[in-house]
Amino acid sequence: MKVKQLPILNKEFELGCLGFYEMQRVKKCYFGGLANKKVISSGEFLENRVTKNLIVGNFYHDVMEKALTVKEKSELIKYGKSLINKIEKEQEFFIKERKLGSVSSWGDITNALRASILLFNSKVVGKDYKVKPKKLVSKDGLFKGVPDFYSIDNEKGTLIEYKSANLIDKSKTKQDYLEQIEFYSVLLFENFLDLQVLDASIISLGGQKTTKVFTREEVVKIGDRLRKEYVAIKKNSSLFSYEIENCCYCSKKELCETYKQEITSVKTDRDIYVVEGKFLRSEKTENGRVLFFDKFKVKLRNFVLELEVGNSYLLSNIFKVNDYFVIGVNSHVYSKN
Repeated sequence: MKVKQLPILNKEFELGCLGFYEMQRVKKCYFGGLANKKVISSGEFLENRVTKNLIVGNFYHDVMEKALTVKEKSELIKYGKSLINKIEKEQEFFIKERKLGSVSSWGDITNALRASILLFNSKVVGKDYKVKPKKLVSKDGLFKGVPDFYSIDNEKGTLIEYKSANLIDKSKTKQDYLEQIEFYSVLLFENFLDLQVLDASIISLGGQKTTKVFTREEVVKIGDRLRKEYVAIKKNSSLFSYEIENCCYCSKKELCETYKQEITSVKTDRDIYVVEGKFLRSEKTENGRVLFFDKFKVKLRNFVLELEVGNSYLLSNIFKVNDYFVIGVNSHVYSKN
C-alpha cells in the first residue's frame, strides 16, 4: 500500500460545472462545495471506494444498456457472463475481504440479468435503440450529466434511469430519484431545442417502475430552480445539513474537520472511519502486524505499509473492530508531513 501526500484545502475555489450527485452532495456540504473536485491547491485524492452496491449498480446499468443494442438474446446473455468474469478478476481482493462468494451467485446480479432479458424481449421491432452520445452540459455550463439512456426523435424524447435499489420509500418514489430525472430533463431540453415532450422512466432492479412526462414549459421552471440553488450553494447560504450517509462517500472527507469529529461517535461495521495521528512503532503479532499511533492502533492484516516513526499520518476508509482500526481494500493512507 502506497502513502500519498495529503492534499491542501484551497478555500478560494470555483464551484465549477456540477453533475447531479455532485449537486446533491454540495447542497449538504459544510464547506458549501468541498465535495466538488476543484477545491485543492496541491496533492491528489486516491481512487473512490468499492462497494457491493456499486458493483451491482454498474453491472445493472451495463446489461440494461446492452439489451437495447444487441440483436440476439444469446448475445446479451454472453455479454452478462463476460461482465461477471471481469468483475471476479478485477475485484477479487474486495470479494474475498467481504466474503461475498461467487459473483454469479449474487441474487441482485441474477435479477439484473433477468431484467435486461425482459427489456430485450419488450423492445419495439424496427425502432432504433442505438445509444446516443451521453455527456450533456447545460446552456450556461453550470450543470452536466450522463443519463443511463436517452433517445430524441424531433419533438419527442425518452429518458430511462436504472436503479439497483428500491424506488419506493414510505409508499412514495424516493425524492432523490425524482430530482435526478428532473435534472436530466433540463439538460435534454437545453441540448435539443426541438424537443417538446419527454417521457421519463425510472426502472428498479426489482421491477418497480416510475414514469413522468415533462413538457418544455415545466422544465424551464425546473432549470430556474436549479440555478437558484446553484447560486445559494456558491454563497454558502444556510444549506448545510450534516449527514453521515451523505458525507461518508465523499472523496474529500479527509479534509473535513466536521466529518472527522462526528465519525468518532458513530458505531458501524463499514469502512468509513477517518483517523489521524503520529506513528510510534510497528509490532508483529499472531494476528498480523499492528501499527501503534499516539491515539489509536491499526491492524494491517494482508497489507504491507511502510511508515516513518515520528511522522503524522491520516488514514481513511478504515474499519473499526473493538479497540483497533483495520485497513481494508478501500483504505487510503496520507502523509501530513
